[in-house]
Amino acid sequence: MNIPKDKTLSGKSPINLAFACNNHQLQHVLKSVLNTDDYHLQSSKNASKCLEIAHQCQVVIVDLMLNDMDGLSLIEELREQYRGLHIIAVMNKESLELVNLTADNITLMAAQSGANAVFIAPFNLAELIATVERFINDIASIH
Repeated sequence: MNIPKDKTLSGKSPINLAFACNNHQLQHVLKSVLNTDDYHLQSSKNASKCLEIAHQCQVVIVDLMLNDMDGLSLIEELREQYRGLHIIAVMNKESLELVNLTADNITLMAAQSGANAVFIAPFNLAELIATVERFINDIASIH
């Protein structure tokens, strides 16, 4: 069977995702789950690269602990440039302790910055995928 490169087995175009993360373990887990025929995952290790590629994406996943810009500032910038973009914030539980915040604090801060969803690792990967798919269905129902 000959499937065009821009289509999946179901005949749909793959969902374009961007992922800004410098946490190697988290990056590996998300790549293994989201880099499939259904998703086209573009990963970056810094905020500036994420800002460059976000215009091509329906969903952006942002690690809140980036090296070149804090994740909350990146979310604010993405929200300012791409109002309809769906943004998911992620953070490791260990990082919360480093910045002396609770999961509730960071969830509120991320939501105030413009994140549509927040996941604190370890999190349920099936729930993350369901959230991505819900966002894509929201986009599809608008068009």
